[in-house]
Amino acid sequence: MQISGFIVQLRSLDDHMPLPGITIGDIGMKFGNGAYNTMDNGVLTFDHVRIPRNQMLMRLVPHIPLPFLLFLSQL
Repeated sequence: MQISGFIVQLRSLDDHMPLPGITIGDIGMKFGNGAYNTMDNGVLTFDHVRIPRNQMLMRLVPHIPLPFLLFLSQL
């Protein structure tokens, strides 16, 4: 298994809510003196989200036969 990049829509275009199977959240305040509290950090989880092959960033990855779907809940 290897790390692969992908592009996927996270939110609905109608109401800007996360799509089914996608959870988006805020991590909150950071420890320390607060120097990094001006930067936003978040958490993103996938549950049974399917990534079609044409949304994979695979230019340098060996050929995978079509159709290829990545099941993020199996990682």
